[in-house]
Amino acid sequence: MSFEIHPWKIICRGFDGMQKDEMLRLLSVGNGYMGLLGCFEEESEGDSQTWISGAEKPDLNAPEAIRCLRVDGIGVEIDGEPLDLKHAEILDFTAELNMQTGLYLRKFLLNTEKGRIAFKFERFVSAAQKELYASRVSVLPEYEVRIALKPYLNANAGDALWEKLAEEETEDGAALLVRIDENQQGVSGMAVGAAMSCWADGLELEARKYDRGYAEAAYSACAEAGDLISLEKYVLCFNSREYEQNVLTTVALRAAARARELGYDELFATHSGAWKARWAACDITIDGDEKAQQQIRYAMFRLMNISSGEDSCAMSMDNKLAAFPAYMAMMGQDAAKQLLPAVDGNAKQQAAIAHAFFDYATFTGDFEFLRKEGLETLYSIARFFLTSAKDGSLENDWFMGRMASWSIGLFLTQMHRAAPERIAALEITKTETAQMLELVQKLHDPETEMERMQDSSDDDRLLGLYSLGHLYDEAAIRRGYDRCEKTPQNAFSLAVRCILAAQLGKKTDATENFRTIRAESISGMAALWLAVVHGFGGMRTAEGLAFSPVLPDGWQGYSFRIQYRGRIICLNVTEKQIEIELADGQPLVLTLCGEEMLLKDRIIRTR
Repeated sequence: MSFEIHPWKIICRGFDGMQKDEMLRLLSVGNGYMGLLGCFEEESEGDSQTWISGAEKPDLNAPEAIRCLRVDGIGVEIDGEPLDLKHAEILDFTAELNMQTGLYLRKFLLNTEKGRIAFKFERFVSAAQKELYASRVSVLPEYEVRIALKPYLNANAGDALWEKLAEEETEDGAALLVRIDENQQGVSGMAVGAAMSCWADGLELEARKYDRGYAEAAYSACAEAGDLISLEKYVLCFNSREYEQNVLTTVALRAAARARELGYDELFATHSGAWKARWAACDITIDGDEKAQQQIRYAMFRLMNISSGEDSCAMSMDNKLAAFPAYMAMMGQDAAKQLLPAVDGNAKQQAAIAHAFFDYATFTGDFEFLRKEGLETLYSIARFFLTSAKDGSLENDWFMGRMASWSIGLFLTQMHRAAPERIAALEITKTETAQMLELVQKLHDPETEMERMQDSSDDDRLLGLYSLGHLYDEAAIRRGYDRCEKTPQNAFSLAVRCILAAQLGKKTDATENFRTIRAESISGMAALWLAVVHGFGGMRTAEGLAFSPVLPDGWQGYSFRIQYRGRIICLNVTEKQIEIELADGQPLVLTLCGEEMLLKDRIIRTR
């Protein structure tokens, strides 16, 4: 099996069972509400790899999505024998994920004793209608053969926590209802109603089968050589967070019937149009490095699969915090706001939450958020550090001491700007705020800070300089960076090093750190975006929108788009010039390479 480089696709050629798991992970599709690994429709064994947003085992650091019923299964029989790729002779196998349109395509030739049969499987999880999964199977034999296609829904392939409540049938559809009861392993109660409706060309419906938690429709045909037959499968999944449980299957059946009426091509056109609109607001292009181009688009595609702004899969606190800046610029402030976490976690996470609130306010201009609904969270974080300081640990750790003092200072500043009734509602006392102010002064001594900073770990020192970069001059950042060894602990640390190296004009270091980042986790995907936009693009928002672009070694140019305060702004960097375009929205003042200017439509500066 080989994996090809392509600017918009992940392409796997050749079937190799040893690399199958990696392929299935790479080719997963989703929309934030529903997601699937790139499993093979015709395989019957194994657990479901479908998840529905809201069904997860809560864990701050490692939440686990609970597998729901299987929606993608389509049994395939050739002359009465089930198709099994592991024991068949497969020719010209190709599986690809089109990131521009969100389509997963798999095709191959099955070689039998009688001749060959061409198979093509297509599927997508809709970006336009979050409850919709659609697939199409096309079969073209080179000899006369009996073919059976058996689409099904299988709740028995899901996690054992799901209780199978009902199976329901209509003239053109079938539905299952499943439920997780409240508080099983900490899971919030939720029911899911899923309905399937199919359309076939060249096939006849010959039977239906229902068991507890299982619904199947069997289509078959005696096909002549050259006869193209196809089956379209539509599955709609609704949950009790949005609908009453007693209407879930009815709503799902009606939606599935409607999808069948509209047809695969029309539904796919709407879905792919939604993906193209997403990319139009956030795409990154790289000229001169095809691998980096594929990698950054894959990272962004996967991030948009995981969270839509309305729904998100199971994400750890650290992943949410790492990905928050990317979501804010890629999908807009309303979508990103849904990811702002509640107060919880260890000291580093508490500080990171405070910084995310600050980042949101400075990026969006919504400072009222900090003084209204956000003030309670900032207050809780400040109280957390006030309590934590009693054992003296914050004084002995520059990074945590600095982040704690900054977080408390952020709260105190916003509290003084908040309405009196808001302060009264939180029951904030003068005694407590005086203790907080005293702690800030104790933890942050500007005269000794640089000395204390040098005693911290490389990753903590650089993370502090990046997070609070608006408070340090270039000389301080350079001293902190120059002491760092090239042994980062994770993808996010690599991104921070890339960002600071680019800021300091160390292009070779920045490029090397970027090339080491891997999109193997949510934080790794976010790290790639941060390295390009905050690193090479030099984007900062703490004191208004600013760019200080550099061109990485080996790149001929790059561009990226961001959503910023109701606008779409495009930065394009080549060897000869820097161009900023206001693609949509009202003019604004920004800073480019240290110079403040008004962006009305386009600004071009030679390099």
